Amino acid sequence: MKLVLKKYVYVIVGFLLSTIGYLYCIIGNINLAEQIDIYFNFIKSSKIDELIFLWFKFFTLFIMLNIIVILEKKRNIEKRKIYHSMLYASNHIIRNFLYQSHILKMEAEENITFNKSTINMFEESKDEAMLLLKKLSSITKIDDTSIYNSIKEEVENKNSTV
Repeated sequence: MKLVLKKYVYVIVGFLLSTIGYLYCIIGNINLAEQIDIYFNFIKSSKIDELIFLWFKFFTLFIMLNIIVILEKKRNIEKRKIYHSMLYASNHIIRNFLYQSHILKMEAEENITFNKSTINMFEESKDEAMLLLKKLSSITKIDDTSIYNSIKEEVENKNSTV
C-alpha cells in the first residue's frame, strides 16, 4: 500500500487539490464560468508584458517539478543497474565457490573415515546459500529493508535453531 501511494503521490495530490477547489467553489457559491470570463476580460484589458511574467513563473515551476521527477527516475534507474550488476557479480562469485567446494564434498564422500554428518551439514548450508541467492535475486524494490526482509525468514530460522 505504501509503495502504491509513493508511486502515485503526484496523482493523489492533484486529485486532492482539484477536489478541494471544487468543494471551495460549491461552498463559496462561485461560478467558475463567470470567473473565467472575468479573467479573459482582464487579459484583454491588461498589457501582455505584465502577464508574461506571471505565466513565466508558472511555467518555470512546472519545468522545475518535471526536472525533479526526471532526475528521481534517472537516480532510481542507476540504482537498479548498480544493484543488478553487484548482484550478478556476487552470485557469480558465490556460485563458483559453492561448485568448487562441491569437489571437496565428493572427495569427503569417497573417504570412509570422514564424518557423514559433516557432509550433511555442508549440503544443508549449500542449499541454504542457493535459496538465499534466489531470494536476493527476486527483489523488486531496492532498499535496506526489502533486502533484509527477503532473507529475514531464513536468518530467523537459523538463529532459532542455533
